[in-house]
Amino acid sequence: MGGAYQEVAGAKLYFCCGDHYREFKRIIQGAITVGNMGRVKTVSIFVNGGERSIIVEDNNGKVVMINEPIFNLS
Repeated sequence: MGGAYQEVAGAKLYFCCGDHYREFKRIIQGAITVGNMGRVKTVSIFVNGGERSIIVEDNNGKVVMINEPIFNLS
């Protein structure tokens, strides 16, 4: 899949490739499930060495933080 708009959690977003779409969708769906979140307002991703921290905030101010190792960025 080339660059295209895809839907994630009710919002149409542009992704350069299918891999990034699937990874972003996995992150958002995980945060919504774990945090019982409403509509997502912001997503921040920080990379430090072999780990990334993902902070997801919904419109009500609820925040979910996910830390996960990065094994392969390609």
